[in-house]
Amino acid sequence: MAEVYCLNDTLTVHLPGRDREIANRARLDIPLDEIRGVEAGRGIARGVITDANEAFFRDGNRIFWDVRNPRKAIEIALNDETFSRLVIDVRDPQAAISEIRQALRARRGNDLDAA
Repeated sequence: MAEVYCLNDTLTVHLPGRDREIANRARLDIPLDEIRGVEAGRGIARGVITDANEAFFRDGNRIFWDVRNPRKAIEIALNDETFSRLVIDVRDPQAAISEIRQALRARRGNDLDAA
């Protein structure tokens, strides 16, 4: 399972040991400004790909996929040229979703304050 946390203006996704080797990276760093939203991935993960770590295309969009347990999956929608979505499993999906949404609200509130 991946670990996610928000620090400053960045979401960091740490990939576990075996997945690091398969994905050729230990982590993904995504600027919060590139995140459109986050949601539980139960419906998305079921029946598409299981027990995989790869990038694939769906509806013309490149998706980063690292899911072992579809019930623990979250989907992060991005405004990014490399990946349009990240679908990952995490230990506590609701806590991860809450943390990301809170960071997004804080970031967007700061942008509004600066305008």
